[in-house]
Amino acid sequence: PPPPPMPLPETAGGCPHRKECPMATKTKTRRWIPCQSYDLEAMESWLEEMARCGWRLEQVGCFGCTAAFAAAAPQMVRYRLTSAMDADTFGTEAWLGPSEESRCLYAAYGWEYVAKRGPFYIYRTRDPAAREVDTDPHTQALVLRSLHRRARESLLTLVLLFFLVYPLTLNWWEILRTLWQHAPAAFLLYLILFLWITGFSLARARHYRCLCRQLEAGQSLDHGIPWRPRARRYRLVSALHLGLLAACLAVAVWLRLG
Repeated sequence: PPPPPMPLPETAGGCPHRKECPMATKTKTRRWIPCQSYDLEAMESWLEEMARCGWRLEQVGCFGCTAAFAAAAPQMVRYRLTSAMDADTFGTEAWLGPSEESRCLYAAYGWEYVAKRGPFYIYRTRDPAAREVDTDPHTQALVLRSLHRRARESLLTLVLLFFLVYPLTLNWWEILRTLWQHAPAAFLLYLILFLWITGFSLARARHYRCLCRQLEAGQSLDHGIPWRPRARRYRLVSALHLGLLAACLAVAVWLRLG
């Protein structure tokens, strides 16, 4: 039989944003995820707070930007993110979710597979006695090292495309020179977009590196880290990113029509 729900501690004070989740009239909700896909600690902390507010994660949107929740009794639930790197597919992500063998193994320890976001699987448990998913920080660091390596490879690929492949195959510098002469605003906008994407890749690689160093030092991840400060920064960055993409699209249409 399933374990009984973990009761909320008396000092929790109930749902911190009860007005946002009226359980009496709403049984489903969809929320924007307030953190980057590589921010394990903030994602776990946010999901656990949603559970204390009476919302149970059902699925993650196809682009990893939103999460669907169903109403449930407010309770203490632990969420953990584990790498989706599948050794059976030579380091590629298992897009269809973990194998049946992996699900059974986690279920034997009291963990239920819920969804996948980016390169991570999301598991949860209501059992306070269930052992942690990752008990050895050094082993977890080895897994995150592979993600760090992939992030660096993505950054290197982006730089090589822009500075080597495109110039050799598309007369890239001539295209950029013409764009600068006839539409300097568009040139600057696309340059900013390139630098923005490069900065995101750098931030992702740096975040993985910091997590690896923390784990290699024997320090476990902080599953209850305050996620709101990171959420404010993430929302600002996302808004700027969407605005930049919209501006690039508008300039592309304008150049096409012009």
